[in-house]
Amino acid sequence: MSLSAEAKQASGNSSPTKLSLSWDHDGTREEMPWSDKHDKLLGHWKTDCEHRSEYHGKQGKKFKKVFMLLGVPSIVLPLVSASVPPTIRLSPYIVLVISIIVALLTGTTTILNPGKKSAEHYMYESEFQTFVTTVNVIQSKSKRYREAADVTLEKVSAIYNQMIQAAPP
Repeated sequence: MSLSAEAKQASGNSSPTKLSLSWDHDGTREEMPWSDKHDKLLGHWKTDCEHRSEYHGKQGKKFKKVFMLLGVPSIVLPLVSASVPPTIRLSPYIVLVISIIVALLTGTTTILNPGKKSAEHYMYESEFQTFVTTVNVIQSKSKRYREAADVTLEKVSAIYNQMIQAAPP
């Protein structure tokens, strides 16, 4: 990038490497004041996150139940069949059925992975609830003691959008 002759002359130096340019277009920036519109937007995000937190809590509980329903029988059935006294002979068909049931339960657990899904939903329940708390803290302060509206809304909207995009369905 070359400097114009006027810029070189104004600096008093013809060498572009010694020229210091100062960009002070926004030196006296005024903060955006808070308005009811901003509080309404924060309130909308907060309400949405409350609903999402509740949804993810219910989903976490549902997947935890599925995990338990698939996992407990796959543990208990082999233990029960192995602990049968030798005096009681189990039919080979019963042993085969128990083995097939355990294999199906274990395979279904592996494919669906309800434990991981449960943990993810519980994590996002917590994340959305943390967001609600953050908005409550912001709104609890008097408008004149808050950080500038544009700065706060930019930060909060980035967190909100990231959570919405990353949360499991």
